[in-house]
Amino acid sequence: MDKKEKDKLRNALKKYFGEIYAIYAGGNFSEGSFYDCLKHFIKDSGRILGYSTFPFVLPKRTEVGIPDFFVRKNGEIVGHIEAKGVDKNLENLHLT
Repeated sequence: MDKKEKDKLRNALKKYFGEIYAIYAGGNFSEGSFYDCLKHFIKDSGRILGYSTFPFVLPKRTEVGIPDFFVRKNGEIVGHIEAKGVDKNLENLHLT
């Protein structure tokens, strides 16, 4: 990854965290309030890295359960994402 790509990714992360902070600071949020921020970050970072990524919010049940997102890269599903609210401690979650 060259310096230009690193700078673009750094800016995408700053934008993502800024959006999250703005929602969080407003105080009236749920887990789903942050989904658009993550969706846009995944699309932006994929584009920066030269991939055609498409994050899909709240897909139907799959073999891994009901994820909050799945991500396609060049048409193929490459991952599932289970999002948690910014106020959750991930060390204390018990996922089944």
